[in-house]
Amino acid sequence: MNIKHLILTGIILILAVTAFSQNKKVKYGKPDKELFSKQHSLIDSTAAAEIIYDKGYSYFIYDNAKESFILTYERFFRIKVYDKNNFDYGEHKINIYKNASDVESLNISAVTLIMEDGKVKKTKLNQKSNIYVDETNNHINIHKISFPAIQDGVVIDCKYTISSTYYLAIQDWQFQYKNLPVVHSEYKTQIPEFYNYNITIKGFENVNVEKKTNNIEETFSIYWETVGLENKKSSGYNILTSNSTITKWSANNIPPFIAEEYITTSDDYTTSVNYELSYIQYRGGKKHSYSRTWEKVADKLRVSNSFGGKINKRASKIVETLITDSMTTKEKIYIIYDYVQKNTAWNRVYDKYSDKTTKFIFSGEKVTTADINLLLIGMLRSANIDANPVLLSTRNNGKIFKVHPTIDKFNYVIARVKLNNEYIFLDATNDFCTPGMLPHRCLNETGFLLKNEYHSLVNITMKESEKQTQMYELKISEDGNIIGRAKHSLKGYAAYDARVQNFNVGDTSNFEIAYKKANQEIELNNFKVENLNNPTKDVNISYNLETSDLAKVAGNMIYLSPLIGETLNENPFKLDERKYPIDFAYNKDITIICMYEIPENYEVIEVPKNTAFALPEKSATYKYYTQIVGNKIQVMSKFKINKPVFHYNEYGALKNFYNMVIAKQKEQIVLKKKAK
Repeated sequence: MNIKHLILTGIILILAVTAFSQNKKVKYGKPDKELFSKQHSLIDSTAAAEIIYDKGYSYFIYDNAKESFILTYERFFRIKVYDKNNFDYGEHKINIYKNASDVESLNISAVTLIMEDGKVKKTKLNQKSNIYVDETNNHINIHKISFPAIQDGVVIDCKYTISSTYYLAIQDWQFQYKNLPVVHSEYKTQIPEFYNYNITIKGFENVNVEKKTNNIEETFSIYWETVGLENKKSSGYNILTSNSTITKWSANNIPPFIAEEYITTSDDYTTSVNYELSYIQYRGGKKHSYSRTWEKVADKLRVSNSFGGKINKRASKIVETLITDSMTTKEKIYIIYDYVQKNTAWNRVYDKYSDKTTKFIFSGEKVTTADINLLLIGMLRSANIDANPVLLSTRNNGKIFKVHPTIDKFNYVIARVKLNNEYIFLDATNDFCTPGMLPHRCLNETGFLLKNEYHSLVNITMKESEKQTQMYELKISEDGNIIGRAKHSLKGYAAYDARVQNFNVGDTSNFEIAYKKANQEIELNNFKVENLNNPTKDVNISYNLETSDLAKVAGNMIYLSPLIGETLNENPFKLDERKYPIDFAYNKDITIICMYEIPENYEVIEVPKNTAFALPEKSATYKYYTQIVGNKIQVMSKFKINKPVFHYNEYGALKNFYNMVIAKQKEQIVLKKKAK
């Protein structure tokens, strides 16, 4: 018997669905009047807004016309705004997949409500002026909904329905949000027994789960058709009954997620539930597995015309003009990388698939990360260099979980080459990186390496660090004024950051203006910067300076705060407890050396003690050193972070380490005027 399609003939699932707008307790567009007088959140009094109610429902129905199951997702949420100036959720985004075989549709309504003169005034969402569809992504349309008439005290009601024939992944549900408390959140899924999903729960807040089966029975007809002797066809229907599994997730009074510095994305750690299709099996039928293995991921990518088909040796004639047989492998890599980097234009779109020709990519038109880097790999292979693609998920897209093989989570592709018996990564979309160095967005721990005969998960770590050395030669006058000369050497990601800053402000002169603005307590003159436009060299900055903020005169004493430049003025770690990793992305090495010449009629009576301290296994170290020679004082501060990622269990020790560094860097040198 060949199952051709399913037709729903009995009690269909949609009859059992009660729309949110019919809910007696919480009705769309009709909030309780008491809500308008609420002045702040009881969960977090500092919040600019809070979600009062958030309810989602995912369920299946069968569409006879399309001969397919339709996965329907309904959501209704209500937000109370307390401070419009700090309200970050005035624009809501909904992703709708666009695929030739899987169609999604969106139906949305929203209204903003305000109490005026004892009456509720409503401003409805305008479908034309309040909704913008961003179609720049090849695989999804991003519907950006801008809620109208936002002001302090308003209540926003929004409801929408997504209908889709793509049921490999039921809509995820987010219980917790960044800087936005949630009073009540619930999510219900109703899934026929034919479908089995893997469920993943993330986050640290308590979520209640209720699961029950056999409470709703659906009746389906399976149409079958066979061909017998003498090509005689026969067909018919078999009646099949199915029970659904209903799962309800709920949580109350959820605090906002507090995202400190050095984090990939809050989505990795906010409390949520995720569904992914494992298999489909009808009663008595064959089991169709959808759970991927990394082997299946590799096989699919190899045969894809937009991936594996784009990596074969490309632009070989161009490559022949760039390299010679006498060149070393390193020279070939650098020359080809430089050519692709300078002759392509990135459109700021992340992608792992490419549908562009080599000619188009080199035409000057802006193209995606995949267009550029898959071309780079093909050109490197044309030079007989061992080059292969590595798929990754960018930091703002979230982490890859090794136990959940996936293609969908990857949104970026880079190259990996073998050079001098080691492997280095390349990304030619960025003008400020050299081979072996990736932009910050790519540093997300895990990537998926694909070779013709081999695949594996690889760690994406950088040998390059943020390294800077700042040297000052300074002279103190009796009135506390300080003049001198500064020289900074920026290497690795310190140089990269300077180049990005220069790119953002426009040119070197504006870079100088921005630098002076960031150091307003110091008067800077004769400012010079070298190698901002040459990623292969260190960035060098020098200038003359004058300041009266470092030394304070009190009677016959001068109190000197000796460290200048990249000091720690505030601890970035403020939580009592942090439940997620501290991700620096790369190591840090910041050295400050200050040489002071003190007035001849002054003497040093107090200096900070030389000290050194470290975290276990020297994962972070700090050294502070002073030396007095005649009328000169040398002060050295050396701060190092020696691993890119710290486990959350190390948070307390790291926070204390920063406090110790800050305290040490604030210590003063005391000078006293000599007695006559």
